[in-house]
Amino acid sequence: MIIKLGILGSEITFNFVNVNYDRVKPNSEHALISGAIKFQEANNSYRVYSFEFVYLTYAQKVILEGIFALSNILNVQFETEDYDIDHGIKFRNPFSAIRSQRYPPGYEATIIGVEVGFEVAPEVTISTIVGSRAINRSSYYPSDSTLIVAERPATFSGKITYIEIFAYQAMASVTVATFTQVAENVFTARDSEFIGDVGGDFKRPFGVDLDVVEGDVIGIFWNAGYIERDDKGSGIWIKTGNQTSCNEVIFSFVSNRTISLYANRNVPA
Repeated sequence: MIIKLGILGSEITFNFVNVNYDRVKPNSEHALISGAIKFQEANNSYRVYSFEFVYLTYAQKVILEGIFALSNILNVQFETEDYDIDHGIKFRNPFSAIRSQRYPPGYEATIIGVEVGFEVAPEVTISTIVGSRAINRSSYYPSDSTLIVAERPATFSGKITYIEIFAYQAMASVTVATFTQVAENVFTARDSEFIGDVGGDFKRPFGVDLDVVEGDVIGIFWNAGYIERDDKGSGIWIKTGNQTSCNEVIFSFVSNRTISLYANRNVPA
């Protein structure tokens, strides 16, 4: 099984072997993390998780120590759920690994947490977010087309002041824009801002000043490089060329797609 663990939006992928079902092979590529993940329903309906790692390589021990040092609330995603569900888990004890008793070459650790979700600071609530999370995804889109994200239209009017982009490969001459849909698959750009080049292989934040009206969506154009994409999601609209100043232009809609373009009216704390 594959699990993803880390700060929300910056999870790291691990190959997890459940010792209740699979045989652990020390020093093999399958022994990155081995153990059991158990959960029970608490009285308040939240799940209590127990992560019991019975075999960790030294390298994985170091990585996990670094992850758990970042925050006491981490996100966990499971392959069995297609990584579609964010499990915000607050861990009760610090991560501390010792030499494994069952597999002496490795390390073991137990850490317990309660699923609490993600309590976002009052000034940064889900209602201020437009677009899709800027994360590492399974594929990418090339340059020279304008892409509009269907996911999370604006639920407010005012300003977008913060953008995040995750480029698969460095993107050049990037322009972001807000769009209003005037008819089915027909859009007019409301406001745009040139932000320049975006470095690759990591989430990059930018301060912007974009007008937005409730119902608007966020879009992007660039002329070199690639943006991260998944072949699932709410869909995107696409049109060849720079359409960030367009007026009533017809776009093509592609279902089950999303890209790593995130916008917010506030700078996240």
